[in-house]
Amino acid sequence: MSLSAPEKLRRFYDQFSGNDQVLIVINADPDAIASAMAVSRLLWRRVLNITTASVNTINRPDNLAMLRLLGVSLIPFNDIDPGQYSKIVIVDSQPDHNEFMVQLTADVIIDHHPQTGAEAPYMD
Repeated sequence: MSLSAPEKLRRFYDQFSGNDQVLIVINADPDAIASAMAVSRLLWRRVLNITTASVNTINRPDNLAMLRLLGVSLIPFNDIDPGQYSKIVIVDSQPDHNEFMVQLTADVIIDHHPQTGAEAPYMD
């Protein structure tokens, strides 16, 4: 039995509190960037702070244009300390698809790729 969209959203929100510092981790491509923006919007005004970090270097002109036109700010993963965040969200990737992500203990994994055995309190 699959959950309804409102129930999935409620369970997603249940993972967070108002004092949370949230780190969203992506391998930046257009769908990951858009998904991170959506998660940020869902959490806006529900958590203390949201940072989006990219594990890859963004070089493709279309990706750079997307970031510029949408005003998206991504921080290189190497420039942050994941330990400073109370919640970690991995979007558009499985944790074991990347050497940086595999080191993280994700609270939320949202991905359309096949699951690989990684687990988190909330997965969609």
